[in-house]
Amino acid sequence: MEEVKIEQINYQLTWQIRHEVMYPDYPLDKIKLDNEEEGLHFGLFTGERLTSVISLFWEKEVYQFRKFATLNNAQGKGYGSFLLQHVINVAGERGATRLWCNARLSAAPFYERFELVKVGQGYIKDNIDYVTMELIYSLPSYCSFHK
Repeated sequence: MEEVKIEQINYQLTWQIRHEVMYPDYPLDKIKLDNEEEGLHFGLFTGERLTSVISLFWEKEVYQFRKFATLNNAQGKGYGSFLLQHVINVAGERGATRLWCNARLSAAPFYERFELVKVGQGYIKDNIDYVTMELIYSLPSYCSFHK
């Protein structure tokens, strides 16, 4: 099995995979975000090959992951799960109280495996069904109040 590693990467390195996986029929600019430089961007590498990417943004203790994509020929091998768990851990270590995303409805069962739940009404954008999903971080047991 090839070595798998996760690294923080420059946001520009996310663009090719985002484009290829998420919106291959649109111009490259479709997958670029206005505030890229404000986020943390992670890449999962198999060997030396960038295989999966995700971007993490926050405002105070509320975190959002965006533009999560794994190369089509690498899907179903656990790489995306490994990368998402990494981002869940990073947000938690940074003090997140909530982590959320706008998920493609077809991916909702994947996110539910990580305890994200659907909130609010779904919507359609670019002929794709989306739903907002969130994970609420529990307070550590040492923070609970004692009588």
